[in-house]
Amino acid sequence: MNRIGACGLFILILGLSLIGCSGPELSPTEIQKGMDLAIVYPQGSTEIAGGQSIRITVLLNELDGQPIEAAAVEAELWSPDGKLIASLPCPDMKSGRYLSDYVTLPTRNSLGLWRVTARAVLDDGRKAEIERQFIGQISYSERLEQNFGFWIELTNLLPYNFSNAEDPLLKTYSYDDGGYVILANNLTTTQINNSFVILDVHWRQTDYPLDELAAANYVLDLAGPHRVTLDLSPADLVAEKNSFLGSPAWHVTGWWKRDNAFGDPRPDSPLDWLIFQCPGSEKLWTVLITTNDIKYLDDLKLIRESFTCSAD
Repeated sequence: MNRIGACGLFILILGLSLIGCSGPELSPTEIQKGMDLAIVYPQGSTEIAGGQSIRITVLLNELDGQPIEAAAVEAELWSPDGKLIASLPCPDMKSGRYLSDYVTLPTRNSLGLWRVTARAVLDDGRKAEIERQFIGQISYSERLEQNFGFWIELTNLLPYNFSNAEDPLLKTYSYDDGGYVILANNLTTTQINNSFVILDVHWRQTDYPLDELAAANYVLDLAGPHRVTLDLSPADLVAEKNSFLGSPAWHVTGWWKRDNAFGDPRPDSPLDWLIFQCPGSEKLWTVLITTNDIKYLDDLKLIRESFTCSAD
């Protein structure tokens, strides 16, 4: 072999040796980033029920730990079936912390592994991307549907879409011929005075009231708001014919007074019952709403209008 051929062979072998000893190839994301991007919330163990809201929290630092400010950071939320639910800018909150606005998981079909992707771009051209999963659980609306055969679109006006909320199934009570569930919230403003919103769902195997007096007597025979006994008579109520879900309904209204925890009376609050039968159901349903802050009454009516139920 001549000198040139031997030299070329040596260079080829040396080159192959260097490639073989270079270690695992870095991913393009790792090559590009040159910084430390982390999703602080949600964590992999975080559980979020449908209807609950989250804010994606991101930390961005130099590799030496120094926080990076004024970066362009964006987060994406992907559903378990691979749909993009939201693209969220994450404003700079200083000290390397970036925080998205609230985003709410759908009340239907949130069970499964959700995916969060965060991206950061710096003025000097550096880029970084990171991904994390968290656990989605069924919504409280779905749990009520599974357990009692009715759907109601719970919103953040009621407590059950908060991560630390009580289980609404713990506020379920029974009659000999039916039952009811309390969906209520106290919106505390001070220790002495606070606002409350209440939505109770009752159901019974019984006949539909034939007239106004029967409708008024019927709602007074049910548990009052938040299990409070109402000191009212049928003469204190107004019953009017209405319709709901395409069927006849009774709309019964009145007023009541609820004391606060210190026994101080609050202003009179409206009582608003809707009595109806679902198509194909033998149960008589009643949804009661009340609040001591009138600004919440329209929201409660919208929640009630979302009510649907399955056939018995």
